[in-house]
Amino acid sequence: MSKQKQVKKAAAATMATGLPLWQHKHFFKGLIFLFAFLLFANSIPNDYNMDDELVTINHRLTSKGVSAIPEIFTSPYYQDAQGYSYEYRPVVLVSFAIEHQFFGDNAHVSHFFNIVLYALCCLVLYLVLLRLFKKHFHIIPLAITLLFIAHPAHTEVVCSIKNRDEILGLLFSFLTLHSALIAIQNSKKWLLILVPLFFTLALMSKITVISFVILIPLALILFTEAGLGSIMLTTILLQIPSYFLLNLSSGFEKIMAQLGITVIVLVFYMLVNPQKSIAGSKKFFNRIYVSLFQLKLGERQQDSTGNKEYWFRDVFKGIMPDRKMFSILPFLIAGLLASAYLLGITKGYSSLGLLPLVVLIILAWKGEEKISWWATVMIGFVLVINLFNLPNYDLIGHTVVSDNYNTLVMLYLFFQLFYGQRNFFIPTLLSILLLNYFSTTRFHNWDWISFVFVAPLSFFRVTRYVTALIIVIVITIMYPYAEWDDKTTLLQYVMGLVMLMVIHFKKGSRIFLGGVAFGAIFLFHFNNAPQDKKSSIPYTISSIVGIANRVNPKIISSNEDRPIQYVESCVNMEDPIAVCLGTSLEICFHYLQKVVLPYPLAFYYGFKFIQPQKITDTIPVISLVLHLLLLMVAFLLLNKDRVISFGLFIYLLSIIVFSNYLQFVPGMLADRFLLIPSLGWCIVLITSLQKIFKLQSNASKFPPIPAKARYTFAGILLLYSTITFSRNFDWENDLALFRHDIAYVDKSSQAHNLLAVHLMKESELQTNPAQKTELEKEALVHFKRAQEIYPEYFNVAFDIGRVYMTLNMPDSAINAFKYTLTIDTSFRDVQRNIGQLLFQQGKLEHAIPYFENVIKYRPEEYNSYDMLSYIYFKLNQTDKSIFISRQAANQLPSLPDPLINIGRVYQSTKQLDSARYYFQRANEISPGNSGIQQLLQQVSTP
Repeated sequence: MSKQKQVKKAAAATMATGLPLWQHKHFFKGLIFLFAFLLFANSIPNDYNMDDELVTINHRLTSKGVSAIPEIFTSPYYQDAQGYSYEYRPVVLVSFAIEHQFFGDNAHVSHFFNIVLYALCCLVLYLVLLRLFKKHFHIIPLAITLLFIAHPAHTEVVCSIKNRDEILGLLFSFLTLHSALIAIQNSKKWLLILVPLFFTLALMSKITVISFVILIPLALILFTEAGLGSIMLTTILLQIPSYFLLNLSSGFEKIMAQLGITVIVLVFYMLVNPQKSIAGSKKFFNRIYVSLFQLKLGERQQDSTGNKEYWFRDVFKGIMPDRKMFSILPFLIAGLLASAYLLGITKGYSSLGLLPLVVLIILAWKGEEKISWWATVMIGFVLVINLFNLPNYDLIGHTVVSDNYNTLVMLYLFFQLFYGQRNFFIPTLLSILLLNYFSTTRFHNWDWISFVFVAPLSFFRVTRYVTALIIVIVITIMYPYAEWDDKTTLLQYVMGLVMLMVIHFKKGSRIFLGGVAFGAIFLFHFNNAPQDKKSSIPYTISSIVGIANRVNPKIISSNEDRPIQYVESCVNMEDPIAVCLGTSLEICFHYLQKVVLPYPLAFYYGFKFIQPQKITDTIPVISLVLHLLLLMVAFLLLNKDRVISFGLFIYLLSIIVFSNYLQFVPGMLADRFLLIPSLGWCIVLITSLQKIFKLQSNASKFPPIPAKARYTFAGILLLYSTITFSRNFDWENDLALFRHDIAYVDKSSQAHNLLAVHLMKESELQTNPAQKTELEKEALVHFKRAQEIYPEYFNVAFDIGRVYMTLNMPDSAINAFKYTLTIDTSFRDVQRNIGQLLFQQGKLEHAIPYFENVIKYRPEEYNSYDMLSYIYFKLNQTDKSIFISRQAANQLPSLPDPLINIGRVYQSTKQLDSARYYFQRANEISPGNSGIQQLLQQVSTP
């Protein structure tokens, strides 16, 4: 059947049901795509615009077509001749490489694909909203999507070819959320495999979509019946690509970011599901309580005859373990932990090595029978290695065993002897004896004394409690003031004793005595750092940080230290936190204004449109109050109105990424950054209108829409669409855009500078002298305005001098260049330009110091030698002229020009032999040079 017949058949079927066409299954999907495409279609005739050259014309990678795709995935997004590079966005570069393969560099084709991708993005958004807001059927999701499409701030994304990265990032983020919703709502957990795949593509498009790592779990919490396990699994799947691609300087920062994300998701889950959370928490802590504090270790047992007896009377029974103990998986788990412990202490991270040992002890206490047995085996194994290497300082080390683990080992062996498994009674006893032998013969007597007094008392229940309590009190109070050699076991010793003690006391006493013991640890010991720093808490933390930083994966190496000028970001990390926060709040205030009424818009902001603000200034205070109110409403509505709450969280969680606080960005403020936050605003606005007009909506039928609601929505949509459609024309090319916006951002120094620079570029393309001069004069006006706003702007001051040179106004150029030197005296191009201008004016003596400065700091540049030598020649100072040329010859031995100049000076003074000598030397450097040959003929002997 032909395609036309299929369409006719579908239309006939629709008419047969009596439903209008707009109620067809796919009508709204087509409407959304068509509306998005037509609204931005007038941008297709536009040319390349601001920064589009970064990814298009003669790009180092995309211009190679599809053959460059492998290289794209191993290269930074941007890289320049100075060595600066930043970001990793291979997906957007691949899209341009494919486009170039078939269409070459064509601005109109690029605009067309931007619109298509944006329309697809909006279509996927609609599908996501349908799943999120099931109760609202098509009406609310459709209204939100249409308003989102028309939001004027999106012109800064769609009309800018370079900003395709924003579109692709959002598209793949929506696909990630859609996949997660399908997997959870349709009970197809296997589809969760698409979550990390799509989110990886999103982050590889642009990292600014990182807010979805929280927004997606939040959507599942609010709008699905997913349990905590499914939500945390989704969160982990989102965190995997974000860990590798998140642009943080250290691995520790990445780990802390992931932990922060996990905590935020857990908090959201608990707030939305308080009863489940309380019940789950009780269950979780009850398991710990039962596992740790309800153990009946060391109590009387009842044999088969009913007689009660203490377990140590039957100590030699059951020494050999059952065959079922020999299992591969428990062996591997315990073995890996033991290996990690040994690796930690042998590499010098002694406190860090404690962690796997503690895990082994916990497994020995509370694990399944097999894993408990193997954990105990491995503990004995590593302790024996420590014991037999104790005298050998080079193998394991004195600080590892004697200083750090001696007491901890003792504590564990006591526990194993009196409360542990019978199978290990004899090897444990032998280990204690060996340990104390080495302790008494090589170090000190404390361990031997503790063994003699504590061991017998521990055989009896009552004295066991009393002894443990006395040891805790004595060690806690006396340890800081005792003159013992072993000053590094304090935390392990006291915490181990507390652990031994609290197992057996009643609940109230256990909590009280445990709190007293731990409080005493911090009260008496926290400020008394151990002599061996490797056993201290700060050293352990720094060790963890160091290891985390080494585990800092980077897809590519890049140099991201491009200096951001003051006009690009007027705050930096060195500014007080009150200024950084205040300025960020000022920026957020502008975003809040623009997301509601996105007019007027601008191609660039920066200083002085945004100025440094203290947190106590008026705008920051207002902004803080407004955002705190939004945050409070978002939390209050979590369970009362989840749709509005979700919209507010979308705005707040995404806008913080662009607040210029977490990371400084050039310009500080950009309309394109409202792409994600605007979705939150659209959700809040449409849902609020629904409540205001009491619009009833359900999934079973199309509800009637009151006229007021229709007109209000149509009015807002028409306003947004008109601004958007009109704004598309402003993006005709860079000059049209800059000239249109400059009145709005008249306070921005960099905006004026950008306009002036592009005017100068345009002037270079003009063949008409009059038009060329007009463009240069227009550029000069904006350069001066940029300088007026920020007088210390070096680039602007230098460019003003260059424009004056182009306009043949040497005096003004010299004054401009001299002002430039007051900003930066080290820039030699300025001094060379001043020297050349003075030379052209015949002020030769005034030009000399400028050329001398250039030679002093740039001895590899010949032009200044040449000019200075010529000036001395014109001033009849031939000796100085020859001296300068000899300097050049020595500095640049492969260049014949200095030798030629020397020869000419000698020729002018009739010293032909000397002239011939230097011309011949020049000829040796550049044989066959016709100019040199002519000079040789002129000085040859008749």
